Amino acid sequence: MIPNPLPVVTHTSKQPRRNARDYKNLSRVKIFNHFKTELKKAQPGHEFTEFLQKGIFTWIKHLFKSGFGKKHEYTVWPPGGFVGIYPIQPSPVARREGVVIAVAADWATDTVESFAIGAQMAGHHPEYTIHLGDTYYVGAPSEVEANFLPVGNSPWPRGSRGSFALLGNHEMYSRGYAYFREVLKSFGATMPDGRHEPQQAPFFCLENEHWCILGLDTGYNSVGFLDLGSDGRFEPALLDWLGSQVFSRPKKGLLILTHHQYITAFHHEVEYRRPAAQLATYIGKDKPVLWLWGHEHKFSLYAKAQIGEGITAYGRCIGHGGMPIELAGRDFRRAPGREGSDKLVAVDTREYPNPYGLTLGFNGYALVRIAGRRLTIEYHDLHRPLLTETWLHTGEGAIEAESIDCLQPGLDCEEGKGWADAIRK
Repeated sequence: MIPNPLPVVTHTSKQPRRNARDYKNLSRVKIFNHFKTELKKAQPGHEFTEFLQKGIFTWIKHLFKSGFGKKHEYTVWPPGGFVGIYPIQPSPVARREGVVIAVAADWATDTVESFAIGAQMAGHHPEYTIHLGDTYYVGAPSEVEANFLPVGNSPWPRGSRGSFALLGNHEMYSRGYAYFREVLKSFGATMPDGRHEPQQAPFFCLENEHWCILGLDTGYNSVGFLDLGSDGRFEPALLDWLGSQVFSRPKKGLLILTHHQYITAFHHEVEYRRPAAQLATYIGKDKPVLWLWGHEHKFSLYAKAQIGEGITAYGRCIGHGGMPIELAGRDFRRAPGREGSDKLVAVDTREYPNPYGLTLGFNGYALVRIAGRRLTIEYHDLHRPLLTETWLHTGEGAIEAESIDCLQPGLDCEEGKGWADAIRK
């Protein structure tokens, strides 16, 4: 198969420094990710020699710090100041109805494909862009710089009104320091009066009269001691903010954004139920919401689901932003014991023709369009739109599906399922 030409990158003069082979069979073990970070600092062709000469000492230092050092202090929206709720505003120059928000997850890989995804997102001229977390390999300062900085010349596309970033587990492999010190201060949005409000915390809200888009942090508590698992629970400060600032306002349709998944149908993955149960304290278990997440390196859609003490959600995984989608790997093996197994409607297993000699799927992103009470989500790959779904806010926080359309042949539902199952009441 001959690869299709990737989109031309014009929004940055930077060049990618990694490729899909660098991430093949990447582990979620901190030790291995720190090793890969140090290895990639060396000159090409001399990686292991330079690692033994110089990088091994830095590696040992990072291992000690990541295993025994304190996490970065959790930052919050300051008392008496701006509370992190941004009004959704159209672009002053875009001639269209509503607002466009481009969303990608697991994007920050510094690869040709991630640059191409960035170019595709920029081509829509979005008012806002949002990264759902994971800067590879460990969210180190050099990796943050390569993907997100400087603001005027990075492969991450900036919205005309603003950009936001969530915290993933890979940033926490370095205890979150580069994220809290470098990423956050470069993100934020322009307010109606023209002032810029930086993103001061790893959670935020974008809202209009009918919709509330909640970016919520599951990353801070996703990495346990010595790589033992954690539940991704929300910090008390985030819960206080939800109660005092978000859910004290008039009820709106909810689109929730997190790094980690609520449910899954796949082997080697975990269902992070604690955040869903924490949200149920505020919105109950029965009123449906839309939920986009990353973490799993694939594009998949689930039917309406309510698990344990958690909320009811229409879940979509968009963790295919930049990491190679290893179709032949264990991450695509089904796990019948997972709660999400019978809820899976579709997963993209189309093969991406590539020059690496690997069996890979397509990278992609989501485009959220909001016009009044109507919210449409378009799912794109490296070249074209794949699927679109439209929802209406019908009042008092209730949402109702209007339509769902598959735009590309080859993107198929699970056996016995149809696209209507992804939006069914």
